[in-house]
Amino acid sequence: MGGNNTIKELFELSVNNDSRKKDGSHLAIDQALEKKGFSFKEALNSMSVANHIMSSETSALQYRYEEADDYPVNGPSLFKTVNFFTGRSDFIESSSLRRFGSQYIKVISNDPVLIDIENQNGPASDIQLNAILKRKDDSYLVISNKSINIDPIDLKSIHLSVVSQDTVGSDWSYRITFKDGKRGTDANMPIAFKLTSAFPNPFNDKISFNLTVLNETEIEIKIYDIYGRNVKQIHNGILKSGKYGFSWNAIDEFGKEASSGVYFIQARDNTSAQFKSATLVK
Repeated sequence: MGGNNTIKELFELSVNNDSRKKDGSHLAIDQALEKKGFSFKEALNSMSVANHIMSSETSALQYRYEEADDYPVNGPSLFKTVNFFTGRSDFIESSSLRRFGSQYIKVISNDPVLIDIENQNGPASDIQLNAILKRKDDSYLVISNKSINIDPIDLKSIHLSVVSQDTVGSDWSYRITFKDGKRGTDANMPIAFKLTSAFPNPFNDKISFNLTVLNETEIEIKIYDIYGRNVKQIHNGILKSGKYGFSWNAIDEFGKEASSGVYFIQARDNTSAQFKSATLVK
Protein backbone atom coordinates (compact mmCIF):
# COMPACT_ATOMS: atom_id res chain seq x y z
CA MET A 1 0.00 0.00 0.00
CA GLY A 2 3.00 2.27 0.26
CA GLY A 3 6.32 3.05 1.85
CA ASN A 4 7.46 5.44 4.56
CA ASN A 5 5.94 8.53 2.93
CA THR A 6 2.57 6.83 2.59
CA ILE A 7 2.66 5.70 6.22
CA LYS A 8 3.46 9.26 7.31
CA GLU A 9 0.61 10.63 5.20
CA LEU A 10 -1.83 8.05 6.61
CA PHE A 11 -0.76 8.94 10.14
CA GLU A 12 -1.38 12.64 9.53
CA LEU A 13 -4.77 11.93 7.93
CA SER A 14 -5.78 9.63 10.78
CA VAL A 15 -4.88 12.31 13.35
CA ASN A 16 -7.12 14.77 11.53
CA ASN A 17 -9.94 12.21 11.45
CA ASP A 18 -9.61 11.18 15.10
CA SER A 19 -12.57 11.53 17.43
CA ARG A 20 -12.19 11.94 21.19
CA LYS A 21 -15.81 10.97 21.79
CA LYS A 22 -15.17 7.26 21.26
CA ASP A 23 -12.44 4.75 20.46
CA GLY A 24 -11.95 6.14 16.99
CA SER A 25 -8.36 5.10 16.32
CA HIS A 26 -9.25 2.34 13.86
CA LEU A 27 -12.06 4.46 12.37
CA ALA A 28 -9.63 7.32 11.79
CA ILE A 29 -7.15 4.97 10.11
CA ASP A 30 -9.98 3.49 8.03
CA GLN A 31 -10.97 6.95 6.79
CA ALA A 32 -7.35 7.73 5.96
CA LEU A 33 -6.90 4.44 4.09
CA GLU A 34 -10.11 5.07 2.16
CA LYS A 35 -8.41 8.05 0.53
CA LYS A 36 -5.81 5.57 -0.76
CA GLY A 37 -8.41 3.12 -2.03
CA PHE A 38 -8.05 0.66 0.86
CA SER A 39 -9.79 -0.16 4.13
CA PHE A 40 -8.67 -0.95 7.67
CA LYS A 41 -9.76 -4.58 7.28
CA GLU A 42 -7.84 -4.95 4.01
CA ALA A 43 -4.71 -3.48 5.59
CA LEU A 44 -5.06 -5.68 8.68
CA ASN A 45 -5.37 -8.89 6.66
CA SER A 46 -2.60 -7.87 4.25
CA MET A 47 -0.27 -7.29 7.20
CA SER A 48 -1.16 -10.69 8.62
CA VAL A 49 -0.25 -12.38 5.33
CA ALA A 50 2.91 -10.28 4.81
CA ASN A 51 4.15 -11.06 8.33
CA HIS A 52 4.20 -14.73 7.35
CA ILE A 53 5.78 -14.31 3.91
CA MET A 54 8.36 -11.51 4.31
CA SER A 55 11.75 -11.93 5.97
CA SER A 56 15.08 -10.11 6.20
CA GLU A 57 16.97 -13.37 5.65
CA THR A 58 18.82 -13.76 2.33
CA SER A 59 17.15 -17.17 1.95
CA ALA A 60 13.84 -15.34 1.47
CA LEU A 61 15.08 -14.37 -2.02
CA GLN A 62 12.50 -12.14 -3.73
CA TYR A 63 10.50 -11.94 -0.49
CA ARG A 64 13.44 -10.46 1.39
CA TYR A 65 12.58 -7.25 3.18
CA GLU A 66 15.58 -5.57 4.80
CA GLU A 67 13.43 -3.55 7.18
CA ALA A 68 12.12 -6.84 8.62
CA ASP A 69 15.22 -7.44 10.78
CA ASP A 70 13.07 -7.54 13.91
CA TYR A 71 10.63 -10.08 12.44
CA PRO A 72 11.00 -13.75 13.39
CA VAL A 73 13.28 -15.49 10.89
CA ASN A 74 10.82 -18.31 10.29
CA GLY A 75 7.72 -16.16 10.42
CA PRO A 76 5.30 -15.61 13.33
CA SER A 77 4.90 -18.37 15.90
CA LEU A 78 2.41 -21.12 15.12
CA PHE A 79 -0.76 -21.52 17.13
CA LYS A 80 -1.35 -25.08 15.90
CA THR A 81 -0.09 -27.66 13.40
CA VAL A 82 -2.63 -29.97 11.77
CA ASN A 83 -1.68 -33.23 10.06
CA PHE A 84 -4.49 -34.17 7.69
CA PHE A 85 -5.12 -37.19 5.48
CA THR A 86 -8.10 -38.50 3.50
CA GLY A 87 -10.81 -40.13 5.58
CA ARG A 88 -10.02 -38.14 8.69
CA SER A 89 -12.10 -35.27 10.06
CA ASP A 90 -10.36 -32.92 12.46
CA PHE A 91 -10.90 -29.56 14.12
CA ILE A 92 -9.15 -26.94 16.22
CA GLU A 93 -10.65 -24.33 18.52
CA SER A 94 -9.34 -21.09 19.97
CA SER A 95 -10.56 -18.67 22.62
CA SER A 96 -7.33 -16.65 22.85
CA LEU A 97 -7.43 -14.54 19.68
CA ARG A 98 -7.07 -10.87 20.57
CA ARG A 99 -8.57 -7.79 18.99
CA PHE A 100 -6.94 -7.04 15.62
CA GLY A 101 -4.65 -10.02 16.24
CA SER A 102 -3.66 -13.03 14.13
CA GLN A 103 -3.15 -16.71 14.81
CA TYR A 104 -1.26 -18.95 12.40
CA ILE A 105 -1.92 -22.61 11.67
CA LYS A 106 0.29 -24.91 9.61
CA VAL A 107 -1.48 -27.64 7.64
CA ILE A 108 0.49 -30.71 6.58
CA SER A 109 -1.30 -32.82 4.00
CA ASN A 110 -0.73 -34.73 0.77
CA ASP A 111 -4.48 -35.01 0.24
CA PRO A 112 -7.14 -32.42 -0.69
CA VAL A 113 -8.64 -30.75 2.35
CA LEU A 114 -11.76 -28.63 2.83
CA ILE A 115 -11.28 -26.02 5.56
CA ASP A 116 -14.20 -24.19 7.20
CA ILE A 117 -14.17 -21.56 9.94
CA GLU A 118 -16.99 -20.67 12.31
CA ASN A 119 -17.13 -17.77 14.75
CA GLN A 120 -18.57 -19.25 17.93
CA ASN A 121 -19.35 -15.96 19.70
CA GLY A 122 -20.30 -13.39 17.11
CA PRO A 123 -21.02 -12.53 13.47
CA ALA A 124 -19.09 -14.47 10.82
CA SER A 125 -17.72 -11.18 9.45
CA ASP A 126 -15.81 -10.55 12.70
CA ILE A 127 -13.19 -13.16 11.73
CA GLN A 128 -11.27 -13.59 8.47
CA LEU A 129 -9.65 -16.86 7.35
CA ASN A 130 -6.70 -16.47 4.97
CA ALA A 131 -5.03 -19.45 3.30
CA ILE A 132 -1.39 -18.66 2.43
CA LEU A 133 -0.34 -21.21 -0.18
CA LYS A 134 3.27 -21.39 -1.34
CA ARG A 135 3.63 -23.01 -4.74
CA LYS A 136 6.53 -25.12 -5.95
CA ASP A 137 7.72 -22.20 -8.12
CA ASP A 138 7.94 -20.08 -4.91
CA SER A 139 5.00 -17.87 -5.89
CA TYR A 140 2.11 -17.39 -3.48
CA LEU A 141 -1.64 -17.77 -3.71
CA VAL A 142 -3.74 -16.19 -0.97
CA ILE A 143 -7.40 -17.18 -0.60
CA SER A 144 -9.68 -15.38 1.85
CA ASN A 145 -13.01 -17.04 2.54
CA LYS A 146 -15.02 -18.84 5.21
CA SER A 147 -14.72 -22.13 3.30
CA ILE A 148 -11.59 -23.03 1.32
CA ASN A 149 -10.79 -26.20 -0.63
CA ILE A 150 -7.07 -26.90 -1.06
CA ASP A 151 -5.40 -29.50 -3.26
CA PRO A 152 -1.71 -29.59 -2.24
CA ILE A 153 -0.45 -31.27 -5.42
CA ASP A 154 1.41 -28.14 -6.64
CA LEU A 155 2.15 -26.66 -3.22
CA LYS A 156 5.24 -26.47 -1.02
CA SER A 157 3.40 -25.39 2.10
CA ILE A 158 -0.02 -24.51 3.51
CA HIS A 159 -0.51 -21.95 6.26
CA LEU A 160 -3.63 -20.28 7.59
CA SER A 161 -3.94 -16.92 9.28
CA VAL A 162 -7.03 -16.16 11.35
CA VAL A 163 -7.60 -12.43 11.89
CA SER A 164 -9.99 -10.73 14.32
CA GLN A 165 -11.10 -7.86 12.11
CA ASP A 166 -14.17 -6.44 13.82
CA THR A 167 -14.06 -3.23 15.83
CA VAL A 168 -16.51 -3.61 18.72
CA GLY A 169 -16.31 -7.18 19.99
CA SER A 170 -14.29 -8.63 22.84
CA ASP A 171 -14.39 -12.38 22.20
CA TRP A 172 -13.22 -14.04 19.00
CA SER A 173 -13.57 -17.72 19.79
CA TYR A 174 -13.58 -19.77 16.62
CA ARG A 175 -13.60 -23.35 15.37
CA ILE A 176 -11.90 -24.59 12.20
CA THR A 177 -12.87 -27.96 10.73
CA PHE A 178 -10.83 -30.05 8.29
CA LYS A 179 -12.60 -32.54 6.01
CA ASP A 180 -11.98 -34.38 2.75
CA GLY A 181 -11.60 -31.93 -0.13
CA LYS A 182 -11.73 -32.13 -3.92
CA ARG A 183 -8.82 -33.28 -6.09
CA GLY A 184 -7.52 -31.16 -8.96
CA THR A 185 -5.69 -27.87 -9.39
CA ASP A 186 -9.00 -26.17 -10.27
CA ALA A 187 -10.51 -27.30 -6.98
CA ASN A 188 -9.02 -24.47 -4.91
CA MET A 189 -12.35 -22.73 -4.81
CA PRO A 190 -13.45 -19.96 -4.76
CA ILE A 191 -10.65 -19.04 -7.22
CA ALA A 192 -12.06 -17.40 -10.34
CA PHE A 193 -8.77 -16.83 -12.20
CA LYS A 194 -5.18 -18.01 -12.65
CA LEU A 195 -2.12 -15.79 -13.01
CA THR A 196 0.78 -17.26 -15.00
CA SER A 197 4.47 -16.67 -14.40
CA ALA A 198 5.81 -13.52 -16.02
CA PHE A 199 8.20 -13.66 -18.98
CA PRO A 200 10.97 -12.91 -19.69
CA ASN A 201 12.16 -12.87 -16.11
CA PRO A 202 14.50 -11.10 -15.39
CA PHE A 203 13.46 -8.41 -17.89
CA ASN A 204 14.92 -5.18 -19.20
CA ASP A 205 12.17 -3.04 -20.68
CA LYS A 206 8.95 -5.09 -20.87
CA ILE A 207 7.48 -8.07 -19.08
CA SER A 208 4.36 -10.02 -20.07
CA PHE A 209 1.99 -12.35 -18.25
CA ASN A 210 -1.30 -14.11 -18.88
CA LEU A 211 -4.47 -14.27 -16.85
CA THR A 212 -6.97 -17.09 -17.32
CA VAL A 213 -10.42 -16.16 -16.03
CA LEU A 214 -12.50 -19.20 -15.06
CA ASN A 215 -15.61 -17.33 -13.97
CA GLU A 216 -16.59 -13.76 -14.82
CA THR A 217 -15.38 -11.51 -12.04
CA GLU A 218 -14.02 -8.05 -11.27
CA ILE A 219 -10.23 -8.20 -11.18
CA GLU A 220 -7.61 -5.64 -10.26
CA ILE A 221 -4.02 -6.05 -11.44
CA LYS A 222 -1.24 -3.94 -9.93
CA ILE A 223 2.54 -3.80 -9.83
CA TYR A 224 4.14 -3.31 -6.40
CA ASP A 225 7.75 -2.80 -5.41
CA ILE A 226 9.54 -4.71 -2.66
CA TYR A 227 8.37 -2.14 -0.09
CA GLY A 228 4.71 -2.66 -0.92
CA ARG A 229 4.36 0.63 -2.78
CA ASN A 230 1.91 0.79 -5.65
CA VAL A 231 3.95 1.31 -8.82
CA LYS A 232 1.42 0.83 -11.62
CA GLN A 233 -2.18 -0.24 -12.06
CA ILE A 234 -2.47 -2.54 -15.08
CA HIS A 235 -6.20 -3.31 -15.02
CA ASN A 236 -9.27 -2.75 -12.87
CA GLY A 237 -12.65 -4.00 -14.05
CA ILE A 238 -14.82 -6.97 -14.94
CA LEU A 239 -13.33 -9.74 -17.09
CA LYS A 240 -15.40 -12.49 -18.69
CA SER A 241 -14.25 -16.10 -18.90
CA GLY A 242 -11.25 -16.47 -21.19
CA LYS A 243 -7.50 -15.94 -21.50
CA TYR A 244 -6.03 -12.44 -21.39
CA GLY A 245 -2.54 -11.12 -22.04
CA PHE A 246 -1.05 -8.18 -20.12
CA SER A 247 2.32 -6.48 -20.01
CA TRP A 248 4.23 -3.81 -18.09
CA ASN A 249 6.80 -1.54 -19.74
CA ALA A 250 8.63 -0.65 -16.50
CA ILE A 251 6.99 2.79 -16.35
CA ASP A 252 5.30 3.87 -13.12
CA GLU A 253 2.03 5.76 -12.57
CA PHE A 254 3.81 9.09 -13.00
CA GLY A 255 5.42 8.21 -16.32
CA LYS A 256 8.86 7.66 -14.82
CA GLU A 257 11.12 4.70 -15.52
CA ALA A 258 11.17 2.15 -12.71
CA SER A 259 14.56 1.38 -11.20
CA SER A 260 16.21 -2.04 -11.15
CA GLY A 261 14.91 -4.39 -8.49
CA VAL A 262 12.28 -6.95 -7.57
CA TYR A 263 8.62 -6.20 -8.27
CA PHE A 264 5.42 -8.11 -7.62
CA ILE A 265 2.52 -8.59 -9.99
CA GLN A 266 -0.69 -8.90 -7.99
CA ALA A 267 -4.04 -9.99 -9.41
CA ARG A 268 -6.98 -10.01 -7.03
CA ASP A 269 -10.74 -10.22 -6.83
CA ASN A 270 -12.93 -10.00 -3.73
CA THR A 271 -11.92 -13.43 -2.36
CA SER A 272 -8.37 -14.21 -3.48
CA ALA A 273 -5.08 -12.72 -4.55
CA GLN A 274 -2.25 -14.21 -6.59
CA PHE A 275 1.33 -12.95 -6.74
CA LYS A 276 4.20 -13.38 -9.18
CA SER A 277 7.64 -11.85 -8.79
CA ALA A 278 9.52 -10.06 -11.57
CA THR A 279 13.09 -8.77 -11.57
CA LEU A 280 13.90 -5.62 -13.54
CA VAL A 281 17.54 -5.37 -14.64
CA LYS A 282 18.84 -2.27 -16.42
